[in-house]
Amino acid sequence: MTSFSRSSFRIAPSLLEREDLETVARTLVVILAFAVATLTATSLGAEESRERLLGRKVEDFTLPNVVTGEEWRLSEQDASVVVLYFNSTQCPVTNRYMPSLRKMQSELTDDKVVTVVINSNQHDSADEMRKHAIDYDLTFPVLRDATGQVARNLAVTRTAEAIVLDRNLKVRYRGAIDDRYERGVTRPKATKHFVSDALTSVLAGRSVGIPITDVEACPLRLAPATTDQQRRDPVTYSEHVAAILQRRCQSCHRPGAIGPFELMTYDDAKSWSTSIREVVTTGLMPPWHADAPHGHFANDRSLTDAEHETLLDWIDDGAVEGDRTKLPNPREYSDAWSIGTPDLVAKMEKSVVVPAETPELGVPYKYIWADQSFDRQMWVHAAEVQPGATEVVHHASVYVVPKGVDIKLVNDERPAGLLNDLFSPLADLPHLVSFVPGDNAFVHREGHALRIPKGARLLFEMHYTPTGKQATDCSQVGLKFADGPPKHEVHSTAAINFLFSIPPGDASHQVTAATDRFRRDTVLLAMNPHMHYRGKAFTYELVRRSGKKTRLLHVPNYNFEWQTTYWLANPIELPKGSYIECTATFDNSKDNPFNPDPTVRVTWGEQTWQEMMLGSIEIYEK
Repeated sequence: MTSFSRSSFRIAPSLLEREDLETVARTLVVILAFAVATLTATSLGAEESRERLLGRKVEDFTLPNVVTGEEWRLSEQDASVVVLYFNSTQCPVTNRYMPSLRKMQSELTDDKVVTVVINSNQHDSADEMRKHAIDYDLTFPVLRDATGQVARNLAVTRTAEAIVLDRNLKVRYRGAIDDRYERGVTRPKATKHFVSDALTSVLAGRSVGIPITDVEACPLRLAPATTDQQRRDPVTYSEHVAAILQRRCQSCHRPGAIGPFELMTYDDAKSWSTSIREVVTTGLMPPWHADAPHGHFANDRSLTDAEHETLLDWIDDGAVEGDRTKLPNPREYSDAWSIGTPDLVAKMEKSVVVPAETPELGVPYKYIWADQSFDRQMWVHAAEVQPGATEVVHHASVYVVPKGVDIKLVNDERPAGLLNDLFSPLADLPHLVSFVPGDNAFVHREGHALRIPKGARLLFEMHYTPTGKQATDCSQVGLKFADGPPKHEVHSTAAINFLFSIPPGDASHQVTAATDRFRRDTVLLAMNPHMHYRGKAFTYELVRRSGKKTRLLHVPNYNFEWQTTYWLANPIELPKGSYIECTATFDNSKDNPFNPDPTVRVTWGEQTWQEMMLGSIEIYEK
């Protein structure tokens, strides 16, 4: 996707400076006249309705385009952002914004941003709307909401309100285009650019800093409602919310897990309800970053639309507990292991002391042998890594080292340098399991398992991040074994590119890598993209012998803090002779808030201020 700077959506001051003072004065009189109406037309209930729609998916609608006569349907828009702007033909405020809208549309060179104008005023006819669109040279769709139902559903009571929707058609911003008009004030030019800033944030995959503003314009006069809205039953924790928290939240928000607080009881949920609303509305939680239909991945943590609405309804209705007899049965968790009690626990054979402060060149990766070896072949059905000092373990990977493979270590470290990365035997070792932000375990399907050969040992690869206080870590891995050889032996491999160079300031630098061609018909089980803080997006594609490409995974807003392994709900067949190509996009610009330094050229390296390009996959051969 094309990157947009914050300034690229700004309204040109010259458009405003050319307007004469008489027009400004007339508009000021209109604004002052509407000020009194604002106090009555916008009741407390209406304001609450506007705010509670934040983060919610907009109900689909179809409206006629008054210029072309064609039907325009919201759900059919292939867009990263949709902007809905409510206007009328006679309101001076909306008319003065027409040049700004035209300019904004002309600067949106990415066709993934769609802008439409909606007229819900009862007194504006279709002919008047069509003439208005032509007179103001509007190049985007102008839609007629004759019944006023779209405005009602979105709690729009005034013209000049803009609503910004993300790719999932959820409300990310609503309110004024900018701050040119406030109650009793008309500025010659804007000092705050609300829609511009919202577009920049949504396109970059970030939360919107100011998600709602007041609108000072003409009250809408809607056609009378044809039916009365049915009052829904109240949403309660016991009957509706507890089950959602069990499915989507408790794996992290439970005693001993990585969540900063627990969500095991009604009191827990009510205490954190304000925070829950914020992170659910902005899409920060539950953490999920794949752009795919819900249910495409077996470990999809994202909320369904119904779950999303239920949570927000519950919070907005006052977070009521309800009838405790309707609570679902509580989920049972092992005191220590999410996979259940392991058959074997292997610990690092020695502890690592992590310093309080990060050395100039970072804390080198540490490689520590496990305290157990295997005197016979074993088949691993499930595995989980548990850090000894969670606060300093950034990630921990466990590899299977077959007997006879020589791993050269000096002071528990690999020799540094790109050549050692290129030719390290670690690159070819079977990967068992990792602890990374958002992921630390797997449980294979029935009939699937990973082989540990006789005589093999386990090797921990540890990446530590100091936190200001010295810590001592002794991590461990728990294994559950299959009873015997499985139907399918699972393997890990990866597409890796060591030889890239990201220029300073480059906001969208792409790097590609590919697996070897598959020697036999193969089945894909899971994918795990890995980059560091400049990682922006990551895509997996299957490339067939014919050259035809099929997208397997797209992560449009990569987040280094949540390195998820995406397990397919339905494994995908990879024909013999095909291969997987991965494309990583890096943002080394100043607009990337996570960028350690946008002024330097970035190459491969283990530390987080360097970069990696690695697309791992879990497969089995047929």
